[in-house]
Amino acid sequence: MKKPDKKIFYVLPLLFFGILVLIAAIDLTMDKTPNPYHANLIKEVPAFDIDGLSDADFGDAPAVVNFFASWCTPCVAEHPVISDLADEFPVYGINFMDTDEGRRSFLSRLSDPYRKIGIDAQGIAAAAWGISGIPVTFIVRKGKVLYRYDGPVTPKDADSILRLRLKEAAE
Repeated sequence: MKKPDKKIFYVLPLLFFGILVLIAAIDLTMDKTPNPYHANLIKEVPAFDIDGLSDADFGDAPAVVNFFASWCTPCVAEHPVISDLADEFPVYGINFMDTDEGRRSFLSRLSDPYRKIGIDAQGIAAAAWGISGIPVTFIVRKGKVLYRYDGPVTPKDADSILRLRLKEAAE
């Protein structure tokens, strides 16, 4: 009876490690631009009417709709970027499942860039928009959702994605 060749037991871990390195290299070279796949699911601005804001408030000009909360650390991080966008475009806020005191403290501490703010204390608007977590930012125009951005908006993404899409929508 012939003894099994033990060299295969030395080669298999190296082969497995090589495959893992290849997978990691492919992942690192892929484009990480956020995918606007949700925009294809929501064609129209969802009908909602919450305290302070409704779908009718957005008008015909391209606008930003930002879901935020005082208890949301990523919302604090993105707030300067949202404020910069508000210098160029109408920005509407939807305060998600927050307290009045929390919202007021958040906006007085960081500034209030929002043209109008809707209070979504029960998450009704969030459900209509298909949101399960915040922050989430939308671009809307003439009753249509043009783009959805999940997560905190970074300065780079505001320049390369949101401003570009807002300018395209204005044309």
